[in-house]
This record gives sequence, structure tokens and C-alpha cells, in this order.
Amino acid sequence: MAYSDFGKPAPGAFTMDAFIKGATQNRLTVDVPYIQRADVETEGILWGGNLSVLASLAGTPYMPDIDGGILFLEDVGEQPYRIERMLNTLYLSGILKKQRAIVFGNFRMEKIRDVYDPSYDFSAVANHVSRTAKIPVLTGFPFGHIADKITFPLGAHARIRMNGNSGYSVAFEGYPTLDASALTLDTLLPPPDLPIFPESGVADISE
Repeated sequence: MAYSDFGKPAPGAFTMDAFIKGATQNRLTVDVPYIQRADVETEGILWGGNLSVLASLAGTPYMPDIDGGILFLEDVGEQPYRIERMLNTLYLSGILKKQRAIVFGNFRMEKIRDVYDPSYDFSAVANHVSRTAKIPVLTGFPFGHIADKITFPLGAHARIRMNGNSGYSVAFEGYPTLDASALTLDTLLPPPDLPIFPESGVADISE
């Protein structure tokens, strides 16, 4: 679905355009312009969501049992130590060991530092979970509690490929789509008072 955070304005043109492409194209590739430490090329079932919600399902019959998956995670307003704790819960539950990669969305950590150790930031958490679970961890994917976000199909087949010094790309395929003629920006998004442009550095979406 195309959504906006509670109390925020309606989704902008970038988010709506990403929703239309994600809902109508049978293959979607998202290029993420952030250089990663790991050299990753892998594929698997796309699943995941909000980290706090997913961690609360650990040990219950409602936790999805995905083997060989690409786990996408996002959250907002959490201290680094809390993010680490929730990821450790997923690791100790055996969930992370089954995954081929973890892809982090935007956790909006720009101004958040650990209350006990200001040097321990989100990057340190990502490195910790990669070493602990022994799987690649990628960051910077444009989804989460942000204005410009990508729509991607849970349960689809996802393929991750590095783009050298240009970051990485994720290709999605093998998911149901809608009739493209029924979804356009004109029908989904009222004309704004001012033009809406994506923020600089946001990911590129292509067929």
C-alpha cells in the first residue's frame, strides 16, 4: 500500500510513483547509491518489516518461518542498544541464521546516539549483527518512516547485486501485479499546490 506516517501530509509524488511501479510492473529494480562494506551477491525470498514488531513475534507461532530469505528491517526513534537487543533476540531465536542477507531501511538515526556510549551508533550495530550472524548486512534502502519511500512486494524473489563504487541494487520479481491503466498519479494523488521533487540522493527505480 501507499502510506504516510500518522499526522503527516499525504504521500508525495515520488512515493506514489514508486507505489505504481511496484504494483504494476512484474519486475522492479531499485538502485541504492550508498557504498557498502560487504561485497554481496545473493538472492532469496523477500520478507520482514518493522523490527520492533518482528522481534515481539519471536518464540510465538506467528513468526514467519523463512529459510534462505532476504530480511528487510526498519524502525524509528530507537536507541542503538535497543536495536541491538532486538536483533540479538532474532539471532538467539535462530531466525537470522536462516537468512542470506539483511537489508536495513532508514532508521532515522541521524541525531540518535547511545545514551551510555555516544560513539556506539547505527553503523556499529550493523557491523555487530553481521559479525554475530555471519551474514551480509546492507544499509540505506529507502523504506521506513521517511517521506520518499519505495514500495516492494513481500514474498517476492529478491536478488542483491553490488554496483562497485555506486552502491548496490535489489531486483524483485515473481509477484502478482495490477492493471497499470487503473493506477496513475492523476487518479491516486491530487494535484499539489507546489511541485514535489524527490530528495537528493534518493534511490533510482527502474524496470
